[in-house]
Amino acid sequence: MLKWSIEKVDNFNLIIKVEGGGEQGIGEVTVDRDLGETAEGIEYSFSHFESLQKGHVDGLEFLTGLLEGSGIPQGLRFGIESAYIHYLSAVNDISIQQILCLNQVKSVPITFSLPLMSAKDFLSFYKENDLIRFDSLKITMDGKSSIPLVEKVASIHGGSIHLDLGHSFQNPDDVVDMLEGFCGVAIKSVERPMVLQEYGLSRKLSESVGIPIFTDMLIGSGAVTKEFRECFGGVHIKLMKSGGYIRALNQIRMAKDANMKVLLSSPGGTSPGVFSALNIAEKADYFNLESLLFLKNDGYNLVREENGCIFYSFLH
Repeated sequence: MLKWSIEKVDNFNLIIKVEGGGEQGIGEVTVDRDLGETAEGIEYSFSHFESLQKGHVDGLEFLTGLLEGSGIPQGLRFGIESAYIHYLSAVNDISIQQILCLNQVKSVPITFSLPLMSAKDFLSFYKENDLIRFDSLKITMDGKSSIPLVEKVASIHGGSIHLDLGHSFQNPDDVVDMLEGFCGVAIKSVERPMVLQEYGLSRKLSESVGIPIFTDMLIGSGAVTKEFRECFGGVHIKLMKSGGYIRALNQIRMAKDANMKVLLSSPGGTSPGVFSALNIAEKADYFNLESLLFLKNDGYNLVREENGCIFYSFLH
């Protein structure tokens, strides 16, 4: 019989553990404040999961069926599923990728997301944080007032630039006008461009620009629908919102079948979250996994960063 437990790291992060046969697996849960979640609520939902499975989980298919009908939050679902898959990997001495039918990727380049700042502060921040080691930077814009920052970054950083517009524009024409003004700037993608996440407006924008448009508002744990494929050039996959490896991999497969780009990200929790994203990195194109850089020693030390790439600590 397996032993399941939940440990509260802080008010926003929890760790799921499953143990048996002298081995254990761990999974991360990050509280989704946008959905009004709390750590206490996650713990209550976990007790509901325990009452359903009673220590008896007979394989991954059994667990998936149990989770499908449980009604528990997506982030907790991910924590439970990933902990169990990590346990299966340990107890059977096979890789996580073998369980998920993937190839292992030993390292991936990550995009560093800049905090909100003015153009005049960028150079000192760039030098102090040695950002030259990153192939790409992401700029979170505050409307048109951030245009000087984009131009400053482009003049200093030789790599590519991703823009997160933070839903700060009202219509596609304003976004197109702004992008056309960035002559010679290597912009690779645009996230969350408009206030209204309306399919018609998003379709018009995608048809007007030659770079992938991403949104994090419409996919969640659902399918990459035909309407979604027609309106966006990329899918932003967040394991916590997808509800686990299996759902995320289904979303990635649907996106790739439609020739869409895939952005894989992890919340600023603990290193198991970044580790989990790296486990399915084979099919992704861009990686927002820089939360690793801001983690203090969380006791797990599963991944590391060097020269702008993350890799498994055991490979160092």
